[in-house]
Amino acid sequence: MATDQPGVGVGDADVAGSAVGLGAGEVPRRMLTAAQVAATVRAEIDERLAGAADYERLGQREHAERLRGEADVLSRQLAADSGTGG
Repeated sequence: MATDQPGVGVGDADVAGSAVGLGAGEVPRRMLTAAQVAATVRAEIDERLAGAADYERLGQREHAERLRGEADVLSRQLAADSGTGG
């Protein structure tokens, strides 16, 4: 079966029903609202802080500091994006 895109078709002798051609298996990306992006970033910050606490308990100070640093960068970017400045 052909598509409107040149070089893109459906089917492959090795895999029944597969899509062939550049980009044939792509789907549109999900669009996120600013609130959804902020919530995702906050979740990443929380994960890093929790991981840092775990590393600290295990005596892995360097790993903990790295994760805290990442959380700080994300926090500053989130604040800058939201206009709160901190």
